[in-house]
Amino acid sequence: MDGGNYKPQVRRKEGEKMTKSSKDLWIEKQTAEIARLKEVAEIKEKAFAAQAEDTKQCQKEIARLQHRVAELEEEIYNAVNLLDGAVCPSPHHRVGVEENDCEWCFHRHTVVSQLKGVEAKSAGVDGE
Repeated sequence: MDGGNYKPQVRRKEGEKMTKSSKDLWIEKQTAEIARLKEVAEIKEKAFAAQAEDTKQCQKEIARLQHRVAELEEEIYNAVNLLDGAVCPSPHHRVGVEENDCEWCFHRHTVVSQLKGVEAKSAGVDGE
């Protein structure tokens, strides 16, 4: 005997469904809930893995862009130095034309000023 929990087996008629005990129903419900929670956990795990991969890709892109910014800053610095020291190719300075009246010199001065402003801003200094 099992301590009073004995239930006699009842023969069922053909086609008649067996009724389940409340314990069996509870076990089925808990088993279904466990399966559902496992599915949710798998979905969340996949989402976190995808998010981690996205984060890694973003970090790579940020590093690439930072490297490109450094290259461009160096190009600006070199351009400023080249333009600032450039000599006007036109011989008109030899005949008394002022530098401010020379279109090439004025343009060079304007570009150098703009580039120095960009260079100062990228260095964190207010160029104005």
